[in-house]
Amino acid sequence: MRWLYIFIFYSFISPFIFTFCVGVERLVILSANSLLHFHFYVKNFVFTFLTATFSYLLFNFIISPLYLVFAFPVLLAVILIFSEHFIFCIYHSFISDSYTVANEERVFSFGTVILALYESSSYLEVFSIVLLSFLWMIVLNTFLFSIRKKVSFFTVESKWRALPLLLIILGIVSLSLYFMDVFYSV
Repeated sequence: MRWLYIFIFYSFISPFIFTFCVGVERLVILSANSLLHFHFYVKNFVFTFLTATFSYLLFNFIISPLYLVFAFPVLLAVILIFSEHFIFCIYHSFISDSYTVANEERVFSFGTVILALYESSSYLEVFSIVLLSFLWMIVLNTFLFSIRKKVSFFTVESKWRALPLLLIILGIVSLSLYFMDVFYSV
């Protein structure tokens, strides 16, 4: 039953993108162009998954038994920075050397790692939170891209074209905050 609550909470009630506003900027940027974002999602998912796994294992099996919990935020920042360079260099050298959108994206991937580590109590929860955050990013990117495509058909001034996206994002943010109150009161 706990997994059902985790799935419902992090996918419908309070996805990271809207409750903590992690990735809203990246979501708007990705939905603005029609390039294929496959490499962006794969590269950042691999980085987020490996970094969250390593950090979880480091914290639970080395830092916590040695009572060095106070040093974990600093170690997490160091792990995030070094693993980003290491994993992205390996990805670019072996998998894809082509240009991708947002080569230096840190807010969504770093934020997902940090929130997944601090919001979870087991490794399966870390993995499910990371997976759900990326799934929601893909779904919302597709949704916002289709809205942008529909707005571009109308003869609207360029300064008003982003208004529907802004209103939709504000509506979803307010709904996620409202659903959190409803979820906790049940």
